[in-house]
Amino acid sequence: MRNSMSITRRRFCAAGALTLSSPAIIGSASAQSGVEVVATVRSEVETDVSGVEFQLQNIVNEDIHPRTLVDTSGEITFNLPETGSYRVTAFDTTEKYNKIPVVYSFENVNINESGNIGEFVIPEAYETDIRFIDEEGSPVEDLPVQFRAENGTGPKPGEYFTTDSDGYTKYERSNERGVELVSPTDVEIQSFGERPQKIQTVFVTEPTEFEFKLSNPEQYTNSASSGSGASGQRGLFSNNPSGGGGALSNPTNLTTLGFLLSVGGIAYQLVGGR
Repeated sequence: MRNSMSITRRRFCAAGALTLSSPAIIGSASAQSGVEVVATVRSEVETDVSGVEFQLQNIVNEDIHPRTLVDTSGEITFNLPETGSYRVTAFDTTEKYNKIPVVYSFENVNINESGNIGEFVIPEAYETDIRFIDEEGSPVEDLPVQFRAENGTGPKPGEYFTTDSDGYTKYERSNERGVELVSPTDVEIQSFGERPQKIQTVFVTEPTEFEFKLSNPEQYTNSASSGSGASGQRGLFSNNPSGGGGALSNPTNLTTLGFLLSVGGIAYQLVGGR
């Protein structure tokens, strides 16, 4: 049964008082406040995890959110400015099917001065087809799709995923549809710089297909040929390639306008000088 959101399943510390006149002392205190963090990573199904990206985000100061890649030995290393409680998230946006989820979050970790946070096991991910259609059942093309882990962390919006001419989600630079997900993951649509709209939290435990019906896809896509029937418009100064040219986009018009403004300026000066 399909409705407006139908789903079909298919298979450190400060170093005491410092004076501003002593930069050498300040630099030493800054170095002492950091901590080196190490951990090991492996896949539940023993697939290669090298190149998977890990992020630590300080829960109190979210501006601290360094990322690093898993090396060929399965290790990750971070240099953090301070200890504390951190969110841990793994990302795999490499466009290859390797049973690693696009995004997955682990339990928060408390990092102390020892810096060793143990081992992280990435669960098996499954091929997942996600299709978007409009209210008339037509596919929505060029939709910016986003995924978010359980801890609220996701890849950068608008950079990795879109929909093809049949409405299926795919990697932006890939011709093949589908992504790899694991439970639970939020599916969102999000244009760059805009707030995300959550579509649904999906639970993936096997190869699966989901279909979502959108009532306003034109708000998120610039494709005039998509099933949404959206048409692009250009304002007076707009440079949106999806619509017709604005009045000032024509070089001839700009030249004429400049000439008229110049003549008008000279006439004004002559009148003003009388």
